[in-house]
Amino acid sequence: MREQEFEERFAIARDEKLIQMFNHEVGITAWGNARAEYLDAMRYEFLRRDFDSSLIITKNTLRLARKIKQVNGKIVFESAEIQ
Repeated sequence: MREQEFEERFAIARDEKLIQMFNHEVGITAWGNARAEYLDAMRYEFLRRDFDSSLIITKNTLRLARKIKQVNGKIVFESAEIQ
């Protein structure tokens, strides 16, 4: 049930908000069922969107090592630094 709620929240979020929510997750090392469902729903939404998110999407999860932004319909890292 939670994952469906996350999917609904992500579906109505603007691209900028989705990216902001992703960036908020960068560097967080805590883990649990709710977070796994949240990130799974977020991954699904990035796949559903009309931009190239291959930089952060793996087969089963998201790469949360660095913050991102959208440039010309493509997800890129905010900077060359690892954050």
